[in-house]
Amino acid sequence: MVAAYESVIGIWGKAAWLDFVSDVLFDGTFHPGCEMKWIEALLEAGVRPESPEALRGTAMHWAANLGLDRWVARLIAKGADVNLRDGRYHSAPLGWAIHGRFHSPADRRGRHPQVVALLVAAGATVEPRWLADERVRADRELFTALSAPPIGVPVV
Repeated sequence: MVAAYESVIGIWGKAAWLDFVSDVLFDGTFHPGCEMKWIEALLEAGVRPESPEALRGTAMHWAANLGLDRWVARLIAKGADVNLRDGRYHSAPLGWAIHGRFHSPADRRGRHPQVVALLVAAGATVEPRWLADERVRADRELFTALSAPPIGVPVV
């Protein structure tokens, strides 16, 4: 397994490294939990979490879109910007999480409400349009996570 990590790091170095998402997560070889070993190895090798991939999203964007709460928590701990907008859709990871909640294939649904809660707690900006969206309002778990005040912010 270490050789595989070194191979990935050797090929991608510290540049755009999230093409592995499509290889590992989207090609049918995804097994829950395995992505954390890859992410950990890449982060420990010094790969920056804000490096974009082909769709100009970052690791945080993809983790949010896929509902990978452990990945999101790890990237937050590594200092990933929770408000960084991608280069194609001009959306922050929170927008990708909301999109992923409603547009992920049933067999690929993650823990989107938990991801939203993590992002909001880390200071992600909540856009009013998300709170007004009928689908979001109808999804009690998602709406609750999205409308919770960030930790340390008093409720007025």
